Amino acid sequence: MRPRAAQTVVPIMAAWFSFVFAVNGMNRAMGNRDLYPFVPAPAVIAKLAFIHDLVHGCV
Repeated sequence: MRPRAAQTVVPIMAAWFSFVFAVNGMNRAMGNRDLYPFVPAPAVIAKLAFIHDLVHGCV
C-alpha cells in the first residue's frame, strides 16, 4: 500500500498497527522492551485523519 494513494487514513493506520505489532513482537522475542510502546488515542487518530484529508485535498 502506498500512503499517498490511500483515500482515507484507515489503511495507513492499519498498516502502521501491523508494523508496530510485528516489530514489538520481534523485540519481545529477543528479550527487549517494545520499540513503540504507544497506542494512539481515538482523538489522535481523528486529528491524523483530518490532516490527511486536508493534505490529500490539496494535492
